[in-house]
Amino acid sequence: MISFSLHAASHKGNVRKVNEDRVLTVRCANGPLLLAVADGMGGVDGGDIAASIAIKELELAARNELDIITLEQAAIKAHEKIYQHAATHTALDGMGTTLTAALLQQGALRWIHVGDSRLYRLRDQKIEQLTTDHRFLTSMIQAGDITVEQARKHPLKNVLEQCLGGHDL
Repeated sequence: MISFSLHAASHKGNVRKVNEDRVLTVRCANGPLLLAVADGMGGVDGGDIAASIAIKELELAARNELDIITLEQAAIKAHEKIYQHAATHTALDGMGTTLTAALLQQGALRWIHVGDSRLYRLRDQKIEQLTTDHRFLTSMIQAGDITVEQARKHPLKNVLEQCLGGHDL
């Protein structure tokens, strides 16, 4: 039997008026543990709404038998709902959220990921980043066009290439 404890904390930070983070931990109907974080995009109105929609879709999916395929389908459904919500509420145009969700079952971890809410593994006192950020500059770093240090100072360092609610997923 694997034993672990879960802890989640979130803070709106010193700039935002609203906390746009949402977290989910739930035991699915068929047994796996679902862990998720959605971080609404700051700088655009509606990030908190987008994150709430994403988490709500995962909660609904967890009521049934959930595997990695149905988890991915739930994320796609959330993406479509966020996009539609923004289309019908023009003041929320461009709203979106990151999403990282993991299923833990029988010692195996499977996940989906969009945006830059990272998933890490702690093993043997070493931390390993399991996900790759979907940021505009990530592909430039990977191609060797800029260094990680240059990316940290770049004016587009926080621009996402992918998010739920964006034009292309």
